[in-house]
Amino acid sequence: MTQKRSKLQSREERTHNLVPIQPHDLTSQAYHRESPGREESGIGIYLTIAIWVFLIVFIFSILDLVIGSWQQIK
Repeated sequence: MTQKRSKLQSREERTHNLVPIQPHDLTSQAYHRESPGREESGIGIYLTIAIWVFLIVFIFSILDLVIGSWQQIK
């Protein structure tokens, strides 16, 4: 007269669950989709322009120094 109880396989089959079983939803309050905004160029474009200006000024100052010293030697 022993009744053999079978083990229940999943949590859904168990009775008296304290926490309801619900699938995970990515659209819940914890997940917010990023709003599309303008693409930020950041500081990169300004840094690139500053480097180009520096290089041009540097090259012209070296050129002026070379031409000036060549004229004095001559």
